[in-house]
Amino acid sequence: MSDMHCPIDERIAELIVRYLDHSINEQELADLQQALADDPQAMLYFRIATMAASNIAARPIAGKRTILETHAIRSSRRATLVRTGMAIAAMIALMLLGWFAMLPKSQKANKPDPTRGLTVSGVALLSDFSKDAVFADANQPRSLGASLPVGRLSLTAGTAQVMFNSTAVVDLTGPCDFQMTEPNRGRLMSGALAAFVPQGAHGFTVDLPDGLRVIDLGTRFAVNLHDSTVRVDEGQIRVIWEKRGVDTRLSAGTEFRFADDKADVLTPMPLADGGFELGGKMTGDTAVVSDLPAGKWLPVQPDSTVSITGGDRGLRARSGKTMLGFYGSGRVREPRGVQRVVSTERGRSYELRFYLARQTNRNVPSIDVDVFDGLPSASTEQLSVLAHQTFQADGPAETWTDAQTIRFTARSQTTTLRFTESPKSDTAGVDPFLDDVSFYLVNEPARTDSSNGADTPDSKREQSK
Repeated sequence: MSDMHCPIDERIAELIVRYLDHSINEQELADLQQALADDPQAMLYFRIATMAASNIAARPIAGKRTILETHAIRSSRRATLVRTGMAIAAMIALMLLGWFAMLPKSQKANKPDPTRGLTVSGVALLSDFSKDAVFADANQPRSLGASLPVGRLSLTAGTAQVMFNSTAVVDLTGPCDFQMTEPNRGRLMSGALAAFVPQGAHGFTVDLPDGLRVIDLGTRFAVNLHDSTVRVDEGQIRVIWEKRGVDTRLSAGTEFRFADDKADVLTPMPLADGGFELGGKMTGDTAVVSDLPAGKWLPVQPDSTVSITGGDRGLRARSGKTMLGFYGSGRVREPRGVQRVVSTERGRSYELRFYLARQTNRNVPSIDVDVFDGLPSASTEQLSVLAHQTFQADGPAETWTDAQTIRFTARSQTTTLRFTESPKSDTAGVDPFLDDVSFYLVNEPARTDSSNGADTPDSKREQSK
């Protein structure tokens, strides 16, 4: 048998380099993660390459977007930055390792082994972080590929990415407090994360406060403790909350809401034009509501001063390219706003979600949200009110609020949603803006067979896998 051998498959080496220079595509990323899960030696070389790249690059990332966001989340927005220095560093590291491994044994004895003393220690590695990342612990490793032992990773600002030894990838957004507990398990104590779990890391688990547990069943999912939600982007997850007797599976597009000791499963309902996107019809600074492709939104008054806009001063749409602006001056005398009809089912509960903003801090504008039973009417007195609430756009100027929500129970097959500028709103020098309106069916989650948290036969089978 020849003394010559290749220490790492050429394809894996190529994928590592493409990973480091952000030119890897989604399928290649999945292939790399599977290879790292299957081959401990490949994981070792990945660590060496990332550490070498970190030593040459002045900064690990020239931007806030993480690798998971860039390569794993389906999005039309792709990073264009190529970290040439890091790619060169990775190639040098891999070439050095390959050269040493292919030396005859007689020559190896007189050459230092670049992998000597290196092992895959810890339960995870630091695979990415933004240039504005601030770690609470001054001793936190700040180099790509740094080994992360069991313990806490606290991020006060910026973003960081952790790749577990199982190859499950977690993006953390500061402020965030996360703990690595096992090679395929972590605990989120505060903040938010997004996870991508390849096949080799099936069963990846995130523990949450109050005894909640999220178990991967082949998926991408996100957890936000600020608004107490777990969202499934692809595949399935299992959520267990023994305190409330909950053991349920969620599929792509659904959310699990846990707040005030109450659990709900939210399923998105169709709502065309919820983002007020014009689809290329924008020809000037603003457009009218009737220009929206689906034609579902209608002005409350024919001459209502609401407009689709791409931006106002430094404010931009929360997502997409356009948003809805409630333009006017002084106190609101006539209702100005928009409304639409949605299909509902009698007796079912629904949640309406949206985001508000203002372009300056001069005043605090507010929006009235009304939900009526039946079709729109010129007079609200002729409609049965299902829900009413006033919301303030009280966040910092040019910044969108957290998600605003209002719930109602439908009484018929048609329900009217209405957004109008509140008579209490003082819009002198400032206007409210609305974006990303969405609509959810609210269901109770599946539960265990008793209130003491006993597992159902189905859940026991899942645990045995």
